[in-house]
Amino acid sequence: MTYQMRSRFIASVVTLSLLISSAAGFVFATRFNAHNKVDGGRFALNKYAQDLTALLEQGKLPAAAGHDAEIKRIVELLSSANFVQPVLVGDDRAAADQIAFGLTRDLSSSTSPSALRSRRVYRLNLDALFARVTTADEFALRLKEVLAEAIAPGNNAILFVDELQQFAGLRAARVAANEFAAALATGKVKVVGSIGALAYANYVEADATVAPFFEAVRVGQTSNIADTNGKLSSDSFVGAKVSPDLQETVDQAKSPSDRVKVILQVDDVKSGRLAALFDRYGIFIGESLAGVGVISVDMPVGALAELKASNETRYMSMDREVKRLSVGHIEATTGSDLYHTSSLLGTL
Repeated sequence: MTYQMRSRFIASVVTLSLLISSAAGFVFATRFNAHNKVDGGRFALNKYAQDLTALLEQGKLPAAAGHDAEIKRIVELLSSANFVQPVLVGDDRAAADQIAFGLTRDLSSSTSPSALRSRRVYRLNLDALFARVTTADEFALRLKEVLAEAIAPGNNAILFVDELQQFAGLRAARVAANEFAAALATGKVKVVGSIGALAYANYVEADATVAPFFEAVRVGQTSNIADTNGKLSSDSFVGAKVSPDLQETVDQAKSPSDRVKVILQVDDVKSGRLAALFDRYGIFIGESLAGVGVISVDMPVGALAELKASNETRYMSMDREVKRLSVGHIEATTGSDLYHTSSLLGTL
């Protein structure tokens, strides 16, 4: 996409999004102004996000190590004058945490780019943002408040957005996606997204209306990169074959028969050996994507050790499906989003 095409596209997105959101403008302005009179201009940020810079100033920010290449690229993109925002692509949630902490430290140092030195890093709190939300419009209004405060004078916030697919792309609720796209199109909001590899490919990169706003920063530069056959290469997975959250869930299980939903990345979804293993442990198959070697399963935790030892599997991670908002809680998602075809809030 040429610079001229990108500019025309962004202008059209801004126009459309402003028209769509104008009906709620008066309600938003009244609520926004009232809140900020009593909370120093950061009511929504304080309520729906965590101030990582404040944690650093208080000596409470967890230590971070490694991922220098990813942080360097993020800083380069945030410093640029264009509208492109960095998005971490990978399924290692611990790595995303480390990068968020490392970025916060880097931006607070005297060596950070002058354009970013005064900016604070806020990490959206998805639990708080979705708590007791019953409609897509209500969620969009909260998001709009956060975005408005992020660019307000004196705040200069950089938003670290986990589960980017809930805010942009084919999976996101349209009203929320419009607010998010309009904010990005102004060039004033600075965002660092985080998303699983499959979710990025299928929801963000595949959506021509939002893809120009983002550039992928691959975690580790080798995480979940497809080989020339379209499958995930066995060389792409660094370290353990089991995600930290899945291992923790298994370790805390009360019985080997306790069940858990898992995403398996395998060499061959039709493998006879894999089928026999599934049969032996009573593993239920949800859906499979032969093209990328991915299967969603419901399995007893007692099967993990043999699956981990098997040459048939490359990587295993939790399949965390988003819960309906009526229960007042949202769980983080992973590459499993590929299987959950209905968008968040779309059923309300």
